[in-house]
Amino acid sequence: MNRPPDRARYVPSGAIAPFPFLALALLAGGAAVLAGYVVHLTSPLTFPGVVLAPLIAGLPVAGVVAIAVRVGRCRNPALGGLLGLLAGGAVLPAAFQFALAAEKGNDHVLRVDRLPEYVQDHVHDSDRWDRRPGGAARAAGPGELGFRWGVLALGCLTGCVAPAAAGWATGAKPYSEAHGRWHKAWPIRLTRRSGAAVAEAVAVASPDALRSAIEVIPPGAKFDQSAGFAHLVVDYLPGEPDEPVYASLAVMTVEKGSPPWPRTVFKRWQLTPEEAAALAAVVAVPNAAFGAARAGALPGDRVATAIGAKVVPLPDQDAGLILSRRNQWLATAAGFLPLALGVASGAAAGVAAARLWDDLGPVELAAVIAAGAVALAGSLAWMVLVPDYLPARVFHARARRVVADRPDPFVHPDDPGAFFVQMIPRKNWGRVMLENAEELGFMRLDEARGVILFEGDRERWMIPREGVVSCELDAFDIGPSDASVGPAFWLVVLRANVDGRVWEAPLSLRPVTLQKATPSANRRKAERLREDILRVLGRDDD
Repeated sequence: MNRPPDRARYVPSGAIAPFPFLALALLAGGAAVLAGYVVHLTSPLTFPGVVLAPLIAGLPVAGVVAIAVRVGRCRNPALGGLLGLLAGGAVLPAAFQFALAAEKGNDHVLRVDRLPEYVQDHVHDSDRWDRRPGGAARAAGPGELGFRWGVLALGCLTGCVAPAAAGWATGAKPYSEAHGRWHKAWPIRLTRRSGAAVAEAVAVASPDALRSAIEVIPPGAKFDQSAGFAHLVVDYLPGEPDEPVYASLAVMTVEKGSPPWPRTVFKRWQLTPEEAAALAAVVAVPNAAFGAARAGALPGDRVATAIGAKVVPLPDQDAGLILSRRNQWLATAAGFLPLALGVASGAAAGVAAARLWDDLGPVELAAVIAAGAVALAGSLAWMVLVPDYLPARVFHARARRVVADRPDPFVHPDDPGAFFVQMIPRKNWGRVMLENAEELGFMRLDEARGVILFEGDRERWMIPREGVVSCELDAFDIGPSDASVGPAFWLVVLRANVDGRVWEAPLSLRPVTLQKATPSANRRKAERLREDILRVLGRDDD
């Protein structure tokens, strides 16, 4: 669809943050060298492995390139793509360099000057390329040599595909120059008919038509995919009402036995404030500040209730002992420990299989490879299902010691009714941080007195039922969102009257027991917490 002349579209500024981008670009180069070592261990560097191995090895390199572009705040798609091209293109040469060192000795690992000669000898070595049982290798003619050189060139190209695409796509994402943050992309699935109507409404700049055109397919809902559907993506800056909102629309056509194939209708067109408000009135976008404001329910607004809540800051000598920088790093290291062990075990199994290939029997070799695969798969499953368990245990142990040493806590850690919660302010929703929570502690719901008590790292709360303004569910995502399952992180947003103004605490349970961290499980936990709070308050909010 052609963009109307008066319709703005997001255009990257082309700027970067030099120091972090260059530092992480070097890290991407290191990832490419490591990927090359894996290719050297797993592939004979002949067809077809020399084509497929760099393609697979380029996937983790693409992840590092995307991180380098994002953390380095590179708003230049061409530069991000160039970084991916260089990193991906280094995978296969690094594999050949390690192969050179393996044959000639480890003192050749840095002899890059010997690499061209080694690659030429490799291409002419027909014993490598034409292994036939019980027969001698055929002599390579000009056509065969050209084929081998072409295969190596194709291997370099396949290694570049994923990193270059990741660098370009990440650098092209909307970025707020005013606030120094990347926009959040929120996907919405629409019916195919709704997608056509939305495109027409945006083309003619009609907020009313846009509002009536949206027909959302709810997450988890079953529908006839053969009819196709539309994919609407809203790029916005969470919590900032003054930032532009961009919309992209693609129609997904589905053929029998094939995955959905997108056809882009328009991409990152800027919506007017009226269109953004119309969209927000129909679709719940997590932590979006565009659209009509909810009067009397936002933090800082004046409020009048019979009794106010008490939020008491702790003295400086007692505050910040749980969420200290040291504890955050310790918790982060504990969280990544299973992944590190799994990767190390998988790599050790791969190295052992490659080095002892001729010494191990088929059963032993299969057992070594299976053990490495199980260790790696188990670590990945742990990171997907219970990623926050070990960090939560680190913070919980520290919180028990700190709070138990206080002379008069509102909630004691050994209280049977106490549970461990975290408070994540809206400004940290959707951000990649060492620790998104700004408060951790123990909460107790006193149903007899109708009071919510909390003893945290920096504050202690006493919130009576008469001081509560609202108690609602809200959600956010970190990284890409999935329109088919909904947001991944769910919280209970508690608002209360503190000194005559609305005070807000977005709360969630910190998992100190093994529980799945799927979006649906997180939502159920948040719903149960909200139900418990409403019961204490003696309310039955919808």
